[in-house]
Amino acid sequence: MPGEKDSNLKQVKPTTNTVQHEVRTTGILALGILLLCFAVGALSFLTIPTVADRLSQHEEEGLGILMYPNNMVREVAEPVGSIGEEEVQLALQMENTMQRVAGEALSAPQVGVFKRMVVVRLNRAASDTGGLVMINPSIIEQDGSSTQIEGCLSVSNSLKIEVSRSERILVRFLTSEGEEVTLQETGANARIIQHAIDHLDGILIVDYAGEPKITQTVLLAIAVYFLITFVAVVLYILNRRKRMRA
Repeated sequence: MPGEKDSNLKQVKPTTNTVQHEVRTTGILALGILLLCFAVGALSFLTIPTVADRLSQHEEEGLGILMYPNNMVREVAEPVGSIGEEEVQLALQMENTMQRVAGEALSAPQVGVFKRMVVVRLNRAASDTGGLVMINPSIIEQDGSSTQIEGCLSVSNSLKIEVSRSERILVRFLTSEGEEVTLQETGANARIIQHAIDHLDGILIVDYAGEPKITQTVLLAIAVYFLITFVAVVLYILNRRKRMRA
């Protein structure tokens, strides 16, 4: 009958409010999923070294550089008893590797040789671009303090750490010719030397990172994110149930 046909059409045809409700539900759900993907992506970028960094051993022409979290970078280096041809060749290879990767410091443990040797490139005259070899370096005086952001050849490029170091140091070491030298450095040069010596004791810049600080702003952001996600999931479930009953 005509009346029954019209009644059935009215029951099947969705109302404007129903369509708007479905659009809002879908939009909120999409927003929740987008926020979740963003959070996971940001966490991965900040905490997980990239595959390229893990596999970056810099073995094209020079020595391979060990990458954190390889446990070998935690080994404590042994003092060099006597300087021979082996140490001289190692110093040359380390210098070539450091220059090729545009680093400012490289220690023997970073290339898998556990001897107390480092090569540093200090900020001096523009013509002085070579590396300084330090064998058995020891800081005998230090004072002052400064805090700066540091990176490391053995740590993911995406990870930079705020590190506090002495502003002035007096360091004693042997050259590759066996000559004992006492050198005073300040500022950036002092920081470079301290960074390199840390590697001899198995210390990395990640060890200077303090406990994660959760501020009120971070807590609020987390709460808002989970609230949005919860609302999106609830609306999605309610919408599904409503469709099943229809």
